[in-house]
Amino acid sequence: RDDATQLPRPEVHDRIAKSFRTHLATAPEVTYTTNLRRQQKDLDPVEVFLFHTRAGHCERFASALALLLRSQRIPALLVL
Repeated sequence: RDDATQLPRPEVHDRIAKSFRTHLATAPEVTYTTNLRRQQKDLDPVEVFLFHTRAGHCERFASALALLLRSQRIPALLVL
């Protein structure tokens, strides 16, 4: 981390991104499915994916990765 900002230094952004990607791809509790039903319509779908169902399709995975990166102040953009 940068001493002044306490944020990850740019030279480690790639390693952090790869770690997040690996976690989303290999964590046994995170599953891929196209059969989605929004039961908690008051919550953001990405929040439901990350914290509740841990199941989703490619757009949920990509959105979650962008959100995780942004939480570390690493620039990320989701393009559909």
